[in-house]
Amino acid sequence: MRKNILETIVKLSALMIICLLTSMRLIEKKPDYSGTWKLNTANTKLGGLPSTGVGKQLTIKQYSDKLIIKRLLEVRGHNDSGAIDTFKFDAKKESVSDMFKHHIAYTGWSDDGKQLAKIQFIKTNIKTEKGENIASEQKVMVTWSLSKDGKTLIIDQEITLGNLARFIVKLVYDKQ
Repeated sequence: MRKNILETIVKLSALMIICLLTSMRLIEKKPDYSGTWKLNTANTKLGGLPSTGVGKQLTIKQYSDKLIIKRLLEVRGHNDSGAIDTFKFDAKKESVSDMFKHHIAYTGWSDDGKQLAKIQFIKTNIKTEKGENIASEQKVMVTWSLSKDGKTLIIDQEITLGNLARFIVKLVYDKQ
């Protein structure tokens, strides 16, 4: 009887250790992108694209379900308030349309929870003065990651313009 009790205690202990390790993995913290980030121009690679639209500074607020990103842009040598973007973490389809374009995006965490990924599809249709339609398609894949010390934000982008061109962009930001 004593042997059965001892075996039961060992089995329960092993089960508790497995449960503890599993729960620790499940509650593993995702990266926190909150804060103010300044573009590190020395380490940034624009892949042949102009710097127009690249945030010189990012101010990010992270919530459990989304990021709100304010990009400070430099236009003609002057700082502009820039744009505000929202990345929702639910990986659900976001769709926006206006007169000229249709934009579809999905944002979510990587399987290991270490990176944030966003994929966007943008279709543009512009009518010229002669009444001709000019259509274009753009695909943008974006991956956000933090350095181990949390002081460097790396945003990798792959931009495909239909069958015409492909650009690889790496934006590097330092935490302020």
